[in-house]
Amino acid sequence: DSDVDDDGKGRSCLKMSVATFFVMVLLFMLVPFVLPDRNASPPPQQTPSSNDNPNSPTTTGDSSPEDPILWAEIMGSLRSFFLRHDIASKESFLDGTSPQSKALNWLSNTPLASSYNSNYQHDSHTSSQNWEQDKLLRPLVEQYSLAVLYYTTGDSYGDNVWTNQDGWLTAPPSEEEDNTHYHCEFYWGITCAPLYENDKQWNKMEVVVGLNLTYNNLQSSLPTELALLRNLESLELPYNSLEGPLPQELAFLDQLQYLDMGFNLLTGQLDDTLGETNMWSNLFMLGLNDNQFSGSIPSTLGTSLPLLEQLYLENNQFTSSVPESLGQLSDIVDIRMHKNQLSGELPNVLAAMTNLEILFMHENQLTGIFAALPIRLFETHKLTEMRFSDNRFSGSLPLYFFELPNLEYLHLSYNMFSGQLPPILGDAISLKELTLRENKLNGSIPSSIGNLVNLELLDLGENELTDVLPIEMGELINLESLYLENNRLQDLIPYKMGNLKNLQTLQLHWNAFSGHVPDEICDLTSNANGGGSLQIVTVDCAGGDAAALITCDCCSDCF
Repeated sequence: DSDVDDDGKGRSCLKMSVATFFVMVLLFMLVPFVLPDRNASPPPQQTPSSNDNPNSPTTTGDSSPEDPILWAEIMGSLRSFFLRHDIASKESFLDGTSPQSKALNWLSNTPLASSYNSNYQHDSHTSSQNWEQDKLLRPLVEQYSLAVLYYTTGDSYGDNVWTNQDGWLTAPPSEEEDNTHYHCEFYWGITCAPLYENDKQWNKMEVVVGLNLTYNNLQSSLPTELALLRNLESLELPYNSLEGPLPQELAFLDQLQYLDMGFNLLTGQLDDTLGETNMWSNLFMLGLNDNQFSGSIPSTLGTSLPLLEQLYLENNQFTSSVPESLGQLSDIVDIRMHKNQLSGELPNVLAAMTNLEILFMHENQLTGIFAALPIRLFETHKLTEMRFSDNRFSGSLPLYFFELPNLEYLHLSYNMFSGQLPPILGDAISLKELTLRENKLNGSIPSSIGNLVNLELLDLGENELTDVLPIEMGELINLESLYLENNRLQDLIPYKMGNLKNLQTLQLHWNAFSGHVPDEICDLTSNANGGGSLQIVTVDCAGGDAAALITCDCCSDCF
């Protein structure tokens, strides 16, 4: 019995050994399929979409952060830094859809922010450090400022409406590369320069000095964060659709030299921005024209901007008088305040502006008698253009206007000037345009007018001028337009006016001329054999030859 049992046990062991062998062979064959290949690439990680995470950064051309936990850490670190240095307010980050939140979200996903997080997150000295002097913090703040501008003035239902946004908020270089000045190199409209040109320690630190987004469809209001571009020298944003007032914070851009905000929809009063605390002492060009500014022109304008050379405030709704402080602008070359509601008299101190070349004050409500002033209002010999039309000036014409040797454009129409045209008129030999329409001028036209050989436009219409046309009118060989209608001129039209080969418009109606329009003038018309340039000729020839005061064979209109 024992032999039988031993034999059975042996067969059982043999069966188990064979089974074990086959199991091991099977496992060996399955190993390549179960264990991962060490040489194979790891499977791609799944990152949450912006729809899954409402706090994910808004980027342009970038994917969501590869490490959401790290990104949240960076964003929290940046937020603390911005709040600690008053770069942003806590309220601006409460709304996740605000331009500030979008800018923070975008910035948190850049290599520059990662560099900040690696270098400064646990460094307590940043709480007191001046970020403006730091090679990493300075560009970090500048990129935040530009991102806020981008989202504030261009974001519309998730799409940006800027006409040109080349380079803006695109993916910067990797963290291993120098990405601190990426915005300087690739953002369209940005100009940068070294912070300290002669300091070797800082010669690689560039800062934004120019921002030009002209004709770029910017909308909404300007963000206050624009003032974070501390070294901005030139800010050009004309021909856009910007609204609201100028941020008061812009007044603290003490390096600003050129500011052009013309042709927008800006509102408010300049006193709010250009107060006595203004720091634009380096500004030489201020362009706020063609907006909707109202109220007074700041009385301290001339003292606040001592280096100003160009001042453009035209086509707004200013209602004050012209500030006397303008007289302190010794370097001013060009002043344009036309198309406002300015009133009062021009201050005598304007005589101190000895470098003035252009002065536009037309279409206001200015008053005064130039000839009665105790001093000559404009002593400068550099004046080339003066436009005072459509105001309420009165008295006789100032004689010294015609003594300005370089004066080319003198517009005095639609005022209440009276008296006669002075013979000294002929001394203004540089004049190209002289307009005196609709005043109360009387007497004859002086023969000295023939000296104005450079004249292209002469408008004396709707006055009370009398007597005959001087034959010297034929000396104005460059004249293109002559308006003499609605006066009391009489007698024959000088045939020598046929010398005016460049004449295009000749309006002589509503006078008392007699006789016939000279053939020499008709030969200047486009219908003549020579095909001249004269297109418009008007005289009092209506009613046929019998009833007309004057006959005309070439008139475009008879009155």
